[in-house]
Amino acid sequence: MSINAVRDRTKQFLREALETKELGEEIKIIGIDKTEEGWVAQAEASERNVTLPGHAIFEKKYYVVKLDSELEVYSYKQVKSIGEQEEEEE
Repeated sequence: MSINAVRDRTKQFLREALETKELGEEIKIIGIDKTEEGWVAQAEASERNVTLPGHAIFEKKYYVVKLDSELEVYSYKQVKSIGEQEEEEE
């Protein structure tokens, strides 16, 4: 599997999971690591702040997505920052 395939699958999964449809809501992959189980991708998502209806205000949120060797997502979670995930795993 190529890193591009991991990137594309992660973006596709997060778009569906987060229901990103609006202009300005985007997902950027900021890191990909190979693991024994498959892959771990870190992503930054710009999501619309729904607490202020009528205003196009976006917040950056960070996600860690784990994929197996067949690129099936088996785990994902929102984290405060990408460094938080690294600290948890050490």
